[in-house]
Amino acid sequence: MRLIKNIIIVILLIFPCNAMGASCIISEDCEYTGYSEHFLERYYGSGYVTYWEEFKSEVTRSTNTPHAGSACMTYNPFGSGDSHATVGVGVTDHGSNTSEWDPSLVHNRIWYFRWYHRWETGIQWNGTLNKTIHVNQNSTDQGTSLTVIREGSTVFHITLRNNGNIIVNTWANVAQTLDDMQWHKMELYIDYGTNNSDAELFFKCDDSTVYSGSNISMLGIESNPVKFLNAWPGNISGVAPTGTAWQWLDDLEIWDGLPDAEEPALKELSIGGTKELITGGTKRIFFTEQVEGEAVTGFNAENITGFSAENITGFP
Repeated sequence: MRLIKNIIIVILLIFPCNAMGASCIISEDCEYTGYSEHFLERYYGSGYVTYWEEFKSEVTRSTNTPHAGSACMTYNPFGSGDSHATVGVGVTDHGSNTSEWDPSLVHNRIWYFRWYHRWETGIQWNGTLNKTIHVNQNSTDQGTSLTVIREGSTVFHITLRNNGNIIVNTWANVAQTLDDMQWHKMELYIDYGTNNSDAELFFKCDDSTVYSGSNISMLGIESNPVKFLNAWPGNISGVAPTGTAWQWLDDLEIWDGLPDAEEPALKELSIGGTKELITGGTKRIFFTEQVEGEAVTGFNAENITGFSAENITGFP
């Protein structure tokens, strides 16, 4: 019998949603238009009616090539300075935050934020700073306060404070300008830890790590460490702006852990190599450079586990 050359087994795993236990806490896709005051009022709100009115007028719905679906949100902080965008403030009296979502009611030490962000081309930063997201233990800077700020076309500034004292203060560059009218995937992961000194944090842009740290000190560890979330989109500071900085946000999500991989994971096993039991998910086998007409042989429970005749088909 002629040999079968270069046989490679590729195990394709497709796990169901939340297979590892992470759940999506909130998800905003900017699609719904049936609210009485604003298309984002399901989760956005304010404790001040003047702030809410400002938010409604400055953060608007856009159909200009959303990341997904038919709409996204848009905002120009260089024009107004601060939209007073606040996500989740509990019960309010003036129609905002219709869901009455309150982050302080979420008892979980791990918070993962994922959203898609797009900036117009040609933004003139010149010392103008734009807060991207602000996660806090309360509405002041007491406790643990984390901010991610854009300070240029490729520059992020990540700051973590404990009662105003700086713990993390780092500037990091991405590989190329973000001011390109393209959607960019943004991720922020915070594990507040268990003993005030074992917290973990990472911030990613387009799947590339901008900053990561471990064994970080975060004060006031408690079961519900996040009580105030704003700047999604955020205010400006620093030098007075020149021109505009139009930006779009879409598909904003908060999770209580890292969500499962969006793409199927691949594992390769060679014949006669390390035995590995693959469980769960969909399993498929692919062969390369098989000699035409020859049977595929040599497979048994010793070197391929977790498969049955019904899903290994099409071979003589």
